[in-house]
Amino acid sequence: MAPVDPNARYIPLQGLSLAIVVVSLIFLFFSVLAVIGKTYNRVLGLDDGLMLLGTVVYIAAVTLSSYAAFVGLGSRDAKLNQFFAEEGKKYFTIWILVYVHALATIKSSICITILRIAGTSNSMRIAVWALLAITWASYLVTFIGDMLFCRPIEASWKPELVVSGQAYCAPMELMIGLSHTATGSTVATDLACAVLPGIILWNTQMNKKAKVSAYVLLSFASMASVVTIIRAFYITHYNTPLDNLLFWVGHIALLSNMEIGIGCIAISVPTLRRFFVRKGDSLQASSKKPWDRHGSKSLITFGSLPNQEPESGSGSRSRFRKPTDTGFSLTTVHAQGDWERLRDGDSDKNLQPEDGGHGTSGIRADYMSGNVL
Repeated sequence: MAPVDPNARYIPLQGLSLAIVVVSLIFLFFSVLAVIGKTYNRVLGLDDGLMLLGTVVYIAAVTLSSYAAFVGLGSRDAKLNQFFAEEGKKYFTIWILVYVHALATIKSSICITILRIAGTSNSMRIAVWALLAITWASYLVTFIGDMLFCRPIEASWKPELVVSGQAYCAPMELMIGLSHTATGSTVATDLACAVLPGIILWNTQMNKKAKVSAYVLLSFASMASVVTIIRAFYITHYNTPLDNLLFWVGHIALLSNMEIGIGCIAISVPTLRRFFVRKGDSLQASSKKPWDRHGSKSLITFGSLPNQEPESGSGSRSRFRKPTDTGFSLTTVHAQGDWERLRDGDSDKNLQPEDGGHGTSGIRADYMSGNVL
């Protein structure tokens, strides 16, 4: 293998480093689309605001991990020079601090959403508030623990500071303990966020098809827990920092970015489904002819529209009513003799018959009306 250029500043992407960039960007792309679709053309609530904030932080996390892949993250030690060994660890450390913030914010958005649909169920509301407390407690433990693991923090990527006595780092077992604690709480909250909506939906009056669709969606959301469990197997490599550490922790960055992406997409899918259903109904209605928009069994007469039930939220003033909606009228027209087409000015003519009113031609109209009680 060719020696590593000591002046090199970027590593060609391949293998794991390439996967970190490509897969993370794919999940980011679909996550941004899902969140935009979720918050488009609607009044934003607290959960929407948290989701938007979390997505912005998620963009920063993917950017950091992608740059870290160009400077050593996901590469083995044989491909690293001194610059890569330091820069890769530096941006991985910064990525962790940004990632935990994105995770806590997005998971809080999911909890607020569940809290809204929980209604007045005290047990469900207590469970959701407990999830929020666990989420932010895990965030604080991970964030503060990583910030204080080495003092100053530069020693996390510059081990020579520790060797020279200019810095101090806690035992690596502490880092492993922090990582396992964060992973355990993440798995627990992920599963709870998937199970609680299922319990709420179980007691609702929904048709079987709607319930199956909801449970499929919840199963998709639980994939985040599976990804987190897989990530836990790479945490023990913190204990061997001289054995391709940047390569092994690259798996942690990749799986963590996937986890956040799954959360963003899962929480946005229900809103996107309603959005596309409404759009489809609107397009279908606009494509119909005017006389077909009210149903094939409707009758349109001059000066009126078919009876329709008012849309939800509309008052009685918005409904047009014909004079005959509350009664009936019958008009019968009889004609005798030859008909003559009327033209302009005919109303001024003397239409009386020339025989002095005893002719046989003429028109008679009989009217009959009544009210329906």
